Amino acid sequence: MFKKFLSLITLLAVVSCSSSPVNVEKISFFDLSNYQTFGVKVFAPSDDVKVSPFTVQAFEKEFNEQMMNLGLKQSPESQITVKVSLSVEEDSKRSNFRYRNSYYSNYLYDDYDDVDRMFLRVSIFETATEEPLWTGVRQAKYVNDSLVLSSEEISKYVNSFLNEIISS
Repeated sequence: MFKKFLSLITLLAVVSCSSSPVNVEKISFFDLSNYQTFGVKVFAPSDDVKVSPFTVQAFEKEFNEQMMNLGLKQSPESQITVKVSLSVEEDSKRSNFRYRNSYYSNYLYDDYDDVDRMFLRVSIFETATEEPLWTGVRQAKYVNDSLVLSSEEISKYVNSFLNEIISS
């Protein structure tokens, strides 16, 4: 009996630790395999000097390559548009009343150090109607002075989003 209980607890711990870092919303009938063409647009706030233009360009290139690897074709008259938003939230924008060692804290923040946070949002829209089909958001790595990601990091983030898009 104890072995079964211990096995169940271990299984629950493994499943809870392997949950996706991507928070997803979608319409119920969305299936990426119903589309043949796509376009990608990557956005970073124009006044945000912390986001490197090389990182923006690398995200666009990586999404284009990965979507083509899924069998979709890039086209100016695309059926769907993938919009990628990169944003950096500065530490000063957070609430001042939060305690550093608070037991009840927002899971997106790690208040033990004072660095800015980067968030990625990927949204898929029908190109003709601009109606949202799928969106996901996740926290990315910490940044101190500028958002510069390596090609391996960008590939990891793009793959995490594509895994969620395909599985949903």
